[in-house]
Amino acid sequence: MSINQRLFKAIMSIPKEMALCYLRKIATSKDVGVMCALVEKEKKRSLMKEIFVERTGCKDWEEAEEVYEEYTEQIDQFLKLNINRKTVPTEFIRYCDTAKERRPLEGVDVQVDFTVQVNDSYRDLMSNSRIQSIIASTKRKLSIHLEAALKKLKTEE
Repeated sequence: MSINQRLFKAIMSIPKEMALCYLRKIATSKDVGVMCALVEKEKKRSLMKEIFVERTGCKDWEEAEEVYEEYTEQIDQFLKLNINRKTVPTEFIRYCDTAKERRPLEGVDVQVDFTVQVNDSYRDLMSNSRIQSIIASTKRKLSIHLEAALKKLKTEE
């Protein structure tokens, strides 16, 4: 199959907004082969999003991003797998199922708050965006683990 055939076959499989964006890039690009690879990668990403939404029981990708943020952010790690509509690798199915198992409890609002204390010489670094990102990520992860523990305890009752 020629690059042009592969390119347009892949473009037909991605959302219209993305297809239009890639078509504009293709018009100005000198290397159609590179653009073909990018579109095929986007096609695979779109399919993985569909599968993730389906396996986790979400309405759409936006809900999946909201509920399973730490999982949806890492979905690109599976782009190297051979995935299509007929064959979905077990590794990706397990990933989706693990996310679903960790779905937050409905009606339970876990708020995590803690104080980080450092020596005076490091205090000014606490407002650094990387440090704040680490703190926010840790709070989110702790909240998820607490919700999972609550869910497990609830099912054992």
